[in-house]
Amino acid sequence: MKKEQLEGNILIAINALRKIISIFLGPFLVAYFIKTSQDSTIIISFYYIISFLAHAIAGVLIGWFIKNKFKIGMFRIGVILQFIYILLIIILKEKIINYIFLIGFYYGFASICFWTPFNLFKSYKIKNIDQSSYEAKNKLISSLVTILTPIFLGSLITTTNYISTALITLVISFILIVLSFCLKPVSVTNSKFQLKKTFQKLLNNSNTKNMLITTFLRGMTISDGSLGVLMTILLFNAYKSDFSLGVVNSIAALVTVVIAYFYSKYFAKRKDNYFTIICALLPICALPFILISISNLSIAFYDLCYLIVVELLSLVYEVRMFNISRTIILEHEKSEYFAIYEVVLNMGRIFSYILLLIVGLLGNIYFKYLLLLLTFIILIMGVRISKIKRFTNNYEE
Repeated sequence: MKKEQLEGNILIAINALRKIISIFLGPFLVAYFIKTSQDSTIIISFYYIISFLAHAIAGVLIGWFIKNKFKIGMFRIGVILQFIYILLIIILKEKIINYIFLIGFYYGFASICFWTPFNLFKSYKIKNIDQSSYEAKNKLISSLVTILTPIFLGSLITTTNYISTALITLVISFILIVLSFCLKPVSVTNSKFQLKKTFQKLLNNSNTKNMLITTFLRGMTISDGSLGVLMTILLFNAYKSDFSLGVVNSIAALVTVVIAYFYSKYFAKRKDNYFTIICALLPICALPFILISISNLSIAFYDLCYLIVVELLSLVYEVRMFNISRTIILEHEKSEYFAIYEVVLNMGRIFSYILLLIVGLLGNIYFKYLLLLLTFIILIMGVRISKIKRFTNNYEE
């Protein structure tokens, strides 16, 4: 096996294991906050606003710091900090609510230490010609993991508790630490960190400018935005069970695997504009049911459509994002590119959680209006993704 293929497979394994941890620290942590706090919507909103604010600020600082050195070192620090975060959850238990601002800030910092160097590794180590097949394979394996993980975690949390399940996640986090030491350092550059210049370059190119707008909208909706948390709140309040939460996520992952296989077979190296728009329309098709009557079935149906869209639109988006990083973006501009990407993405996330916070302060009766707004933003984002030129072998489609 070629060295590049081996490291590509290690990156896929890291991403899959990180997916397990993300599920545990995502919908199931939100459910844990709901069970341990009376003002859960407000608590959750503050937690994510602080977390993503730290994520955005630290993203620029870390991008500057690892510009010419220490990329692999920072990635390993990020993995270790993630291990400590899960350990803190185990130690603090229900008292975590009392430290929500500090915990949110710490998690945001730990996450950016992981994702900034991880994105750089993918950009450096996966050749442009292999990007579509890599992302399709990555999404397939990631989706297969999420078929079993939600229902397994949901069952385990239901029969035991969240803290006991955290011990298993801690072991997985330790495996990630081991895998991080299997990656070889990337080649270093010797150039100045020029954030403003790179940002201006992105704005002057219609394709990358559209990518920045799309990234902001993605942060609002399908990339850890408040819509996912909103659906978790509605779903958990409807079924009152971590197991039911896991079942819906597992069914969504199963459907996603089938569609992702269809994408990898027919669209990996072809135009996927219509596929992207159709995917973005899925939540709108489910929207009337939940607006007419909020029931267990309508909530589950919308959440199922939303979770499928999250995976599929992330797939077509990431193919474009990383291909741009190898064509328009020069080698010495990659650190700035991904730093800007993280800032824009997290600004979208913060804005969406400010909206969720407002809804939480005004009353849960306004959930429907936020759901309506964010659902149509998904469609706008899908249309914009379809207009971004996808690069393969350094030519435009």
